[in-house]
Amino acid sequence: DNILIAELQKSYGREMEIALPEGEYSLSARIDDNLFESKITIPSGDRYILAQSDMTPTGTESTVYKGNTKPENKKNKKVIFSTDKITHGGYIGVYNQATVMNGRFCNLTGGKAAWIINHNFALGAGGYGLTYPVNREKFTGETYTGIETDTAFGFGGVLLEYYVWPEDVITIAPGIITGAGAIKYYDPNSPDDKNDEENGGDKFFVILPEINIYINVTEHVRIGAGISYRFVYGIDQNNLTDKDIRGFSFSVSAAAGFF
Repeated sequence: DNILIAELQKSYGREMEIALPEGEYSLSARIDDNLFESKITIPSGDRYILAQSDMTPTGTESTVYKGNTKPENKKNKKVIFSTDKITHGGYIGVYNQATVMNGRFCNLTGGKAAWIINHNFALGAGGYGLTYPVNREKFTGETYTGIETDTAFGFGGVLLEYYVWPEDVITIAPGIITGAGAIKYYDPNSPDDKNDEENGGDKFFVILPEINIYINVTEHVRIGAGISYRFVYGIDQNNLTDKDIRGFSFSVSAAAGFF
């Protein structure tokens, strides 16, 4: 039998022609770390086109380039959760919420930052703070004659989010923020009063389930809009209770990262 041994390399997607006399041939191809084989018959005077779909994997063979040593036959430990195919990403985003608290329009501004696993699941943190109205009388709807004329309100916590179609232009993302917050009134002319934890105010527990729609503007930039509901537990003041703070919010956002 005539034996022809040839070792060639070519780029993926590029055609390559080899002139061979008619006869039967056995071809082997290395693609990534896998070895494929095919047996072909070359007719006289005709052009034979060979595609990857015509080849079959050998399965038990180890592929070694000429001149290299054969790798050790190392068996991987069998586990329930494998990390071989996990991809990692992350993002940071700015969010703005329009809502109603205590029967009045309010605006909350905040942000999120998260680690993204396999493009689908995000684990991170998020939070919001009151930006309008900060005036105590506008927020409570009651006349006040003291010096603590401004309102500080905010909350934050652990963020869980899931992207249904992460590779599409538009994706839906249900999520939830679970954490804590605080509300207090302070003197705007006293810088230390706003951060004085002993000066009144209420701390509360918060749960914020939400659903967002995101649009992939570029590979690393998303914009979105969403709706959420704010559950709070722990506010008990003369003019304000949990019921006054609970409610729906509508948000717009912009985020950048590796999605």
